[in-house]
Amino acid sequence: MDTDGSIPLLTLLYALLLLLGSFFTLAQSAIITLRDAELKRLCEEGVPKALRVKAVTAKPRRFKGTTEFGFLCCTVLSAVCAFFAFYGPFAALLNRQIFAPAGAAAVWGQVVAFAAVFFGALLLILIVARTIPYHIGCSNPERYAFICAPLIRFFMALFYPGVWLVQGISAGISKLFGADPAKQKADVTEEEIRMMMDEGSERGVIESEQVEMINNIFAFDDTTAADVMTHRTNLVAVPKTAKISDVVFLAVNEGFSRIPVYEEDIDDIIGAVYVKDLLVLVNCESADDFSMEDFIRPVMYVPDSAKLPELFRQFTNKKAHMAIVIDEYGGTSGILTMEDLLETIVGNIQDEYDEEDNEIIQVDAQTYTLDGGVELEDLGKLIGVEFEENDDYDTVSGLIIHTLGRIPEPSEEISVTIHGILFTVLLVEDRRIARVKAVIPAKRELQE
Repeated sequence: MDTDGSIPLLTLLYALLLLLGSFFTLAQSAIITLRDAELKRLCEEGVPKALRVKAVTAKPRRFKGTTEFGFLCCTVLSAVCAFFAFYGPFAALLNRQIFAPAGAAAVWGQVVAFAAVFFGALLLILIVARTIPYHIGCSNPERYAFICAPLIRFFMALFYPGVWLVQGISAGISKLFGADPAKQKADVTEEEIRMMMDEGSERGVIESEQVEMINNIFAFDDTTAADVMTHRTNLVAVPKTAKISDVVFLAVNEGFSRIPVYEEDIDDIIGAVYVKDLLVLVNCESADDFSMEDFIRPVMYVPDSAKLPELFRQFTNKKAHMAIVIDEYGGTSGILTMEDLLETIVGNIQDEYDEEDNEIIQVDAQTYTLDGGVELEDLGKLIGVEFEENDDYDTVSGLIIHTLGRIPEPSEEISVTIHGILFTVLLVEDRRIARVKAVIPAKRELQE
């Protein structure tokens, strides 16, 4: 069969199929990578493109099935086109120029041509239709999700019969071998679970608190001790030489049931005093005659880079409730309690000894006063802004100090605009920004 006349057409079709396959990869990576919180915020603002993306993510299984079905169809058809376009001419060229003059059989030219076309097509599929569009989609998910969503909705409708047929046939064959797909655990990714949770929350099936808890569980594995510990600057501890009465007074006023004890300074914590152990001295008139060392219990020491799942296992196995967090130089970074671990999942746990902490107070629709120690992530969720992650800081105080390049003086009135938000320092204590006023612009201005 003479295919010379069809080579340009097959080559063009091959290139178009590769590009279409790359589109399905781009769409899947961009839409799955797009942050749920950002998409929800844009939908609430009525952004039309965001609403189109939301319509796609509302059916995660169908969306994923469509992109995979489309990608496979395009890659298989492109490989077929490559074979018919290049195999015959290339085999003839090899036999004419190399194998025939050498006296070799024509089959050698056919074998080499087949291998070259096969691996060449495979390489182009992996690079052009898979790897490159995947990285492009992940690099700017919002932009490409908005671009791809309308076409994906079209292909979801177009490929629905094919996807349904494939799923039906595979389910029937699976049952012949004793496997019931309906009873098998679904291969659901973290992103799909997040999308389904958000959809359930919007329909009122799942409470927003439950959605947040599920998201916190996913984040739990990647969270370190340094992320949730009480920093050393806020650490309440006593020296080994402290009097029992001083410890009792501190426990009553601070509401702590376990107080770290240090040898010479805060970087040399040797244990902790449990307030319940001091109850034996309630009726003792001379409690201070007892040595503090008699009541010191050993504590756990953990690195600040330790992940929370491992710490949770250590707390459980050792039946511990508090650990001292150590930095890479052996100094004290802070303390971590079992309550801190639980709060990363269920949120703030307020007990009878905790004072109500008004870290963030809303003054009016666009004005807040907040503690300098408020996490940027918490503030961002409240006002709908995604602050850039930075290893140098993670609080409002740290952000302002990093922007200014210095710590404001206690009597200094200073303001700085970050992400369109006007931050005004209200109070500076102990070389830290204690209180801040934040003026949030209108949502449209904030987005710009």
